[in-house]
Amino acid sequence: AIDNCIPTTAYSFGYYLCSSAAGAQTAPTGADGHIMSGTWGSTTSYGFQLFVDTDPTGAYAVRQRNSAGTWQAWRNL
Repeated sequence: AIDNCIPTTAYSFGYYLCSSAAGAQTAPTGADGHIMSGTWGSTTSYGFQLFVDTDPTGAYAVRQRNSAGTWQAWRNL
């Protein structure tokens, strides 16, 4: 069952708005959009982010965080 894929404790999921405005959450396209973010466990490792650009490109991108806690480059989908 799909419920078996989600740990019962120590996970998180976040949702962020990002903007092309200076100082805002960084978008891979430099435009406005949404970022959905999740972590595995209570550590800073094994995460993911999915970006959806709402204007002007409609682009999608994804990136992962490795076991050392380092974010990898955005990859366009």
